[in-house]
Amino acid sequence: AAHRDHIGVHRQKDGLMYVGVAMVAGRTNAAQLRGIAALARRYGRGRVRTTTQQKMVILDIPEHQVEPLAIDLAAIGLETRPSVFRRSTMACTGLEFCKLAVTETKSYAASIVDDLEKRLPDFHDYVRVNINGCPNSCARFQLADIGFMGSIASIGGVPTEIFQVHLGGHLGTENRFGRLAKGARVRGDRMSDFVESLLRLYLRRREPGQSFQEFINTLDDVSLQAFSREAMPEGALVEAGSSDAGVIHAVRGEGSMALPGGGYREAADRKHRGPPPLPPATV
Repeated sequence: AAHRDHIGVHRQKDGLMYVGVAMVAGRTNAAQLRGIAALARRYGRGRVRTTTQQKMVILDIPEHQVEPLAIDLAAIGLETRPSVFRRSTMACTGLEFCKLAVTETKSYAASIVDDLEKRLPDFHDYVRVNINGCPNSCARFQLADIGFMGSIASIGGVPTEIFQVHLGGHLGTENRFGRLAKGARVRGDRMSDFVESLLRLYLRRREPGQSFQEFINTLDDVSLQAFSREAMPEGALVEAGSSDAGVIHAVRGEGSMALPGGGYREAADRKHRGPPPLPPATV
């Protein structure tokens, strides 16, 4: 299925249940993992699986134990019924741990989840947001409803993280790659604002019952570009040709970047706001 992400409660072939939970873009910590292990032993047989969409699944749960398990998972910050943004946002490792990446990703993903849960609490359409820190596509930005591919531009002599926007990627029977919204590069620190504006514009323009994918598919390339630029908040757009040192899409070898003043090193040293702190595991 196009949206099979294993989140929630599902029946196994042997009659027991499995429970899938969503982490924020795959980010976790040791205390939370210890909590998951303890709960898997308490309610099941100690078996846990990870998924290709940065989710985690606890197996072999008797049906009458599902709700107690869900309550205990929520206590350590893991929701079995998460918001659409927590459920569908994923990001590659990014600049923090990957020598190929040129931009941060995880903290941007956490900001999108955090901000949009507050700003669009009633938004329930399944819209996937995938964030990639370079062209290598570990986070599969071409297959997301809203895909971001990161690069670095020197703007006014300051290395700036910017992202190309790809819209309409999809798996399943109507599979297709997302299309590049040309001329709609967004600053990394404004991604939450852009996604919010894009989804609000979609809600105003769509036909009744029309999904995001169906709406995007009605737009030709010119209309897609116009739609993306119209949704761009003031100050978020990075126009083509606005970089004074070109755009750096990938880093090779030792990861040096030919920007004035050692721009890549400056970018790597900048501190980003990390993901929201996880509550301590109490199980």
